[in-house]
Amino acid sequence: MFPVHSTTLVLWASLIFIFLPFSTGKTRPHFIYGKNVPEILNSKSLEKILIKPALGKLVIFSNNFCKQCVLFEDTMEKLIFKVSKWRKVLAVYFFDCTKGHNIRVCGDHRVRQMPTLRFFHLDLVGYHHGFEITNLELTSIVEDLVGLLSFAEHRSLNFDVVLHNETLSNLWPDDEKIQYIVLVYQPSRSFLGLETALDMLPHKEVRVRIVEDDHILMDLTAGKKLSIFERNGKQHSFETARHSVKAYVHLLQKFLKDEGYPSTPSHQPIVWAEGADSYQLEQKEIEQYVLRAPVRIYRADLERALYKLLHIEIPKEQNLEGDSLVALKNFMMVLAKVNPLNRKGKMMLIAMHKWLEHKNHLTGEEFLLRVYTLELAPSLVFGGRHYVGCVPSKPFLREYPCSLWILFHYLTVEGANLSEPFQPGFVAKAIKGFIQHFFFECPSCAEEFLSIAKPLDVKSHDEEILWLWETHNEFNKRLEDDGTLDPEFPKIQFPSKASCRDCKDENGWMRPNVLKYLKSLYNINNLSFYGMSYTIIYQY
Repeated sequence: MFPVHSTTLVLWASLIFIFLPFSTGKTRPHFIYGKNVPEILNSKSLEKILIKPALGKLVIFSNNFCKQCVLFEDTMEKLIFKVSKWRKVLAVYFFDCTKGHNIRVCGDHRVRQMPTLRFFHLDLVGYHHGFEITNLELTSIVEDLVGLLSFAEHRSLNFDVVLHNETLSNLWPDDEKIQYIVLVYQPSRSFLGLETALDMLPHKEVRVRIVEDDHILMDLTAGKKLSIFERNGKQHSFETARHSVKAYVHLLQKFLKDEGYPSTPSHQPIVWAEGADSYQLEQKEIEQYVLRAPVRIYRADLERALYKLLHIEIPKEQNLEGDSLVALKNFMMVLAKVNPLNRKGKMMLIAMHKWLEHKNHLTGEEFLLRVYTLELAPSLVFGGRHYVGCVPSKPFLREYPCSLWILFHYLTVEGANLSEPFQPGFVAKAIKGFIQHFFFECPSCAEEFLSIAKPLDVKSHDEEILWLWETHNEFNKRLEDDGTLDPEFPKIQFPSKASCRDCKDENGWMRPNVLKYLKSLYNINNLSFYGMSYTIIYQY
């Protein structure tokens, strides 16, 4: 893990929406990956989207780095592929609760765990919390969505079952584009007909109706469980070994193809937001650069970590008091003396530390307001819109947790170089306090770190640097076979032989050489400016 080979201490970033029928955002999210490329909106757009009529909304409130969210990624990909056929009645959005103002939005929606799936009805008026889908297995999510959509009225669907007083002639809608009526038998406690109707939505020439009564089925289709009727009354019935949505849709699509109707693409075309292409190219360029370059520490990663913990992570805590406030004061005391920011950034952190000194209680919102007041504008303090050494090759990986590890190592090394350094062990204590109290959305990660970390019985700053190094390597060792790792940046025991030839021999680590290497690597004078904005003025 370490500079380029980072770990999963798990937190989050960015607001993204998937399968939007239009483009509204002006900025690019921090990643573009996979077949289902995200669209962009800003946090102010969420409420407008939720009241958009005639469209069900599934919002996935998530976290780009929590292990549960990463493991849910595969299910999310399959879910998006499945419901892409339903886009006339359902849109799926991905919303990251840690992107700036999104924190308050997620609080308003009472999001308490990650990931959280909420369905908002087609005709939502004034209801802000939606229906929560609690079972996150793919089959269960699909069933819940089918059931929820079945309560809605939509011109493209008629989920009402066929009644005794209905005949084939009065089943036909007024829409002349409809050339076929499909009758599907739906057994009790089944969504077979409902889901078939949804999967056939891309075929505008077809209308699916559901039959639940055996007697009605016998009267209309002579007992055939899947039939399609032409306007002239001609019936085509189908037999299948398995009565499943997949089998039914396959037979219906084959029939339509034989009748000369073209197949319908299952995915909504993506309309790129402004700046998307340039961001994607920049991201890929950075990834290729880092994979080729020797191990370096990049200022951009340190600044990304500081920006996020100040503006997003710490403000998540609603009430800062007692042990959490003590931990915050200790950590901010370290940051006030040890950070890579420009003069304005340094002054802001010093002022934050002084402001906190006499506080006995405050809220996360008060903390965030003070940050904004002191920095005036983040663009004057923080440069670079990408992670560099922590760039991921796949979504939901690395970035913030990687950069946080790098920040911790930087603090132990540069903290020892102060003209009036902290007592040995104080920086490490501040790091442990931060992890313990400010990993709200991934307590298992904090617990893992704290269980690995040895007691802080260090007598020198050198021992403190090596304490964190040993802890980090042990963390990497436990995550070697974790399913959430980035394949391009595997977990290693750091430093590798290629990075430091003299750090390890056949007998194990050569600790004096490791210490020398770490001090050089994390020294502020050796930080790389690659990927940083040139609009930021660095004065110290």
